[in-house]
Amino acid sequence: MSKTVASREIILGTMLILCLTACNQRPSDTIADKPNFIFIMADDLGYGDIGVYGHGPMKNMSTTEFFNSSGPLRGAKRDLYEGGIREPFIVKWPGKIAAGSTSDYLGGFWDMLPTLLDFAGHPVPQSIDGISMRPVMTGQPGQKYHPYLYWEFHEGTGAQAIRQGQWKGVKLEVKQEPNAPMELYNLTADIAETHNVADKYPDKVIELEALMNNARTPSKEFPLAVDN
Repeated sequence: MSKTVASREIILGTMLILCLTACNQRPSDTIADKPNFIFIMADDLGYGDIGVYGHGPMKNMSTTEFFNSSGPLRGAKRDLYEGGIREPFIVKWPGKIAAGSTSDYLGGFWDMLPTLLDFAGHPVPQSIDGISMRPVMTGQPGQKYHPYLYWEFHEGTGAQAIRQGQWKGVKLEVKQEPNAPMELYNLTADIAETHNVADKYPDKVIELEALMNNARTPSKEFPLAVDN
């Protein structure tokens, strides 16, 4: 077992025990007879080199390097490359979600509110960006899909990113540069985001920049140079 898998197995196992304990249930007990028990495991960002359980970074290498935390993905926590925003998402719902099933649905945290409302049988507001993932999770028809996903990051010099199918656009230093160039990656062919193909596909860059500008809402609290 690799160090990456081992470390994640330990984390997942610990969280499962804590979850079962919170529900007054021993880890050895089954949850197959508890149809209202939904176990959700996810992360907020990519791994960051901030040490292990508060002990600080390792002396000779970063914890990210030691555990190969980002795998083949570029970047880590606080990046808008895939290593900073592509996260595992695991759901267990006995009798509702088929064990071992997987999905290539592209979603974000903003999908959690409508999904949880849908799980609970409540109507989903139509005025929000999120989409319920219940249909794709349970193998039912009617799943809606995002035409694209958009992110902003405001620490440091700032960054923006957009994902549309196989295409990923990234802009850096957007707090200082209103015309920051867009990096373009084909994630199907280049999951590591090592080959910027913006010069090869200028029309796709123009399309993604238009979507990015449309997605952004100017904010006094979180300004970007493009707002000026």
